[in-house]
Amino acid sequence: MSKLTLTIASTIALLSVASAQAQDRELRIDCGATDVIMTADTAVVIKENTDLTAEEIAARTCDIFKQVDASAYTEPTDVTVTMPSGAQVTAKMQVSQK
Repeated sequence: MSKLTLTIASTIALLSVASAQAQDRELRIDCGATDVIMTADTAVVIKENTDLTAEEIAARTCDIFKQVDASAYTEPTDVTVTMPSGAQVTAKMQVSQK
């Protein structure tokens, strides 16, 4: 299991016990040329609107946000996308920091 997967799974587990500090935590997901930066709450919305396990959320997040061309976003920029379920999620995107 990758470090990113563990982070997402751990964050979702923390949310299940309603930790206010965990809800404010930001996750950075490396989607190749761009990064998606989201709150733990956003990760929970993605999980609740899919049939994915916590381990699959990172890959699905990249799939959902790849519809946005973020190649010019040198600073984290808010982006809202619509999931296949119709739910809208907002996260920040920027050119990969690697």
